[in-house]
Amino acid sequence: MDSKKFDATKLEEIARQINDSIPAGVKDFAGSMEGRIKTILQQQLGKLDMVTREELDVQQ
Repeated sequence: MDSKKFDATKLEEIARQINDSIPAGVKDFAGSMEGRIKTILQQQLGKLDMVTREELDVQQ
């Protein structure tokens, strides 16, 4: 697994949780934010210098 790839299901779950926590009035004003949140999460997580669980286990 590439260290820059993230589980799409987990990413969608996080985006949905963030979207669900936004008040209805804000969501109505901004439209559906879930897609935007997912995009932002992907961009920001891609900037992190992370390793996979397997790479971490090898280092230990």
